[in-house]
Amino acid sequence: MLAEAVAQQLPDRLNPTTCASISRHTAATWTRAGHLQGRSPKVRAAAACGPAAAAYALLLGYLCGVRGAALFETFWARITDASASQLHEQAFAASRLGWLEYRHAGDVTDVQFAHLLRAEERAGE
Repeated sequence: MLAEAVAQQLPDRLNPTTCASISRHTAATWTRAGHLQGRSPKVRAAAACGPAAAAYALLLGYLCGVRGAALFETFWARITDASASQLHEQAFAASRLGWLEYRHAGDVTDVQFAHLLRAEERAGE
């Protein structure tokens, strides 16, 4: 399927052998990274979300203008394959590592990036 997708995106630019090679190398890379499992057929595996991935996803949401608890529901948060509670746990771990400021009590969540962003990037706070 990947070879077909590459061929569709770049018609008349790549021969079938090159498209097949791109597909094999991409599948091997995704398997090594843990996104695919098995030999044949390969199946998608859930990504592992650690503190770095959670902090990055939250930062991307923050830079898109999202604040508070909504940060845990953005596109960037969803692609981590983590539940909201897992993201909160990883945000807490990221906070302990000094990558972000995370406060959560009841229904109120505050996430800041004072150590990562300049003042003008935090202007919307």
